Amino acid sequence: MAVEVHGERARVLLSLGRDQDAARAARDGLAADPQNWWLHGLLSLALYRMGRLGEALGAATTAVALAPEESWGHQLRALALRRLGRRRAAVAAASEAVRLDASSAEAWNVLSWAELGALHPRRARAAARRALELAPAATSGHHAMARVALDWGSPGEAERHCRAILAVDPGDADAMNLLGMALRRRLRPRAAIAAFAAAAELDPGNEAARHNLTQNLGTSVETAVVASLILAVFAAGLFGLVLEGDPVARVVALGALAAVFAAIAGVWVLAVRQRAVVPRDVRRGLRRQRARERRVGAGILAGATAAFTILVITASRTATGGRGAAAAFGAAVVLSVATLLAPLLWLHRQRSSDH
Repeated sequence: MAVEVHGERARVLLSLGRDQDAARAARDGLAADPQNWWLHGLLSLALYRMGRLGEALGAATTAVALAPEESWGHQLRALALRRLGRRRAAVAAASEAVRLDASSAEAWNVLSWAELGALHPRRARAAARRALELAPAATSGHHAMARVALDWGSPGEAERHCRAILAVDPGDADAMNLLGMALRRRLRPRAAIAAFAAAAELDPGNEAARHNLTQNLGTSVETAVVASLILAVFAAGLFGLVLEGDPVARVVALGALAAVFAAIAGVWVLAVRQRAVVPRDVRRGLRRQRARERRVGAGILAGATAAFTILVITASRTATGGRGAAAAFGAAVVLSVATLLAPLLWLHRQRSSDH
């Protein structure tokens, strides 16, 4: 009886997201009954959620050894193996879980995730569809279908599945994060940032949502900085025409110069509006996460700006008029853009893609 109490307590704690307490309850039960496969499974799930994947795999393997006929133990093994990068083993474990219980929607979902990790999109989609057929009211099948669609170039389909999940469970932070990823790939940055912010607000511990929100907020500002600097190059050339050109050229240059400054203002307004959709408390929580990127990015962009300025000054001083001036100015533009793209590529590599 005491073992069952510990197991039920661990299960309830897992449903409440209290993974450490759940692991402690499962271990208390195992102290009394070390051969209880269910408690090993609960411990594995708690450890998996805590990111302790090696220990989670060990507990799941013990559960399978004690009860090889139980599908759930194989599902837990597949989840841990997938996160550990052992793709073939994950597919094998998930396939065994489906073989043991082909009526389990959750087993088909796990197989879908394993096949997706093994880069088998068709098999992953088929498994996710089977999960939806078995449990059309459950959200887990939509989760799997959304991830498959997102990873294999169908953001519109991914958005539909995410909205189906949120219609049933508006507080699902993972679905909200997936929705943000789908919206970003559909070139709707402001809506994507709003979705990431909502996911981070629903679950402050959701690292994937916080990462994606930080990445997209940073990208919006960096894009504004780079666009402004590149447009400033053209503004410099137009300003020269205003000073030295004939009356008609001056009018045209002044109009173009006004358009350039309007474009600079526009990119900054867009960046500010994108940040405005993020709740203040969420922005406050991201400050530390952004601190290092701000320092590194500021240093790199400062160096790029210095190089950019030197190039423009050099071009203006070496130009002698006519084709020489145009060639020098063109070279300055090309070199400046290349100089500005280098730090952006570096920053992009420091960040992983969407989680």
